[in-house]
Amino acid sequence: MSGGTGLLWYLLLGGPSGLVQLTTYLILGLFAASVDFLWGYGGMLSFGQAAFFGLGSFGYAIITTGRVAAIPPAAGLLGLVIGTVVPALLAFLLGYFLFYGHVTGPYFTIVTLALSFLMSSLALAWPSLFGGYTGIANVPPLRLEFPGVALSFGGAVSGFMLVALSSSVIICLLRWILESPFGLLVDGLRDNEDRLQYLGISTARVKLTIFVLSSSVAGFAGCLFAAQSGYVAPELLGVMLSTEVVVFVAVGGRRTLFGGLVGSIIVRGVGYWLGGVALEYWQLLMGAMFIIVVLFAKSGIVGLGSYLHGVHGRRVFKKMFWEKGPQHGVGDK
Repeated sequence: MSGGTGLLWYLLLGGPSGLVQLTTYLILGLFAASVDFLWGYGGMLSFGQAAFFGLGSFGYAIITTGRVAAIPPAAGLLGLVIGTVVPALLAFLLGYFLFYGHVTGPYFTIVTLALSFLMSSLALAWPSLFGGYTGIANVPPLRLEFPGVALSFGGAVSGFMLVALSSSVIICLLRWILESPFGLLVDGLRDNEDRLQYLGISTARVKLTIFVLSSSVAGFAGCLFAAQSGYVAPELLGVMLSTEVVVFVAVGGRRTLFGGLVGSIIVRGVGYWLGGVALEYWQLLMGAMFIIVVLFAKSGIVGLGSYLHGVHGRRVFKKMFWEKGPQHGVGDK
């Protein structure tokens, strides 16, 4: 990106710090899209999705900071692969025993909650690898090296463009999956699992596929977070982040994929603003906002916007073609 274009971004978004903050919101929005894919479309609520996000963050940090002697530092591409594959493998192992053992519904939610506690405890108990309470600092930004060319994403503008492009591609890929024949199985799983089984389809396999895909996306988002923030901590594996990202999806809108992105910007942005103007009461105000959204906009901000847009469109159509119809002879036919 040219210097003039980069300056334009800075002016529009409040300088480099504003651009970095927006980049973090985009990463959390991609993380929320993985939750929406699992919960909104697959019908499986997880309070342990941060375990996969945190594993992706630590996987990238461990590889790129040289904590493994056999791997040279700053191996960005390898860090991305490890941070994406390891959460997917964990999801496959856990999901295999859960889904083929017919552990579903609230029991699945409880197991994922326990997983988040387990992973955060493991990070604290294994300081030589995870850094203990202090985590891992000085994580290098993503640098991709190919024969004859090297791409570095350490700047605010380049990091934002990387995250924006990656998030758009992955969300579009998830949308493509949902519109494929596999997406019909996902809809059938959510609407009527028993009927899907009567048709001879393995619902456990469908659930496992959804779980692995969502976990790999969460791990990749964790890699981006580590590369952009330069620091990872055990809190990234914990229940608080898992709960927060569920709130992102609920506020933004389930079954939209982009709703998680909208929710992350609104929740984090409004929380940041309220923290400055109402330091003692901002959490109370945020809680009130969540209650209002749940009560009056069950489909979230994106769903409410789509509904209002549809209502407005119908009114415009009626005004153009029905109320004015007799004046133009339409009503005389």
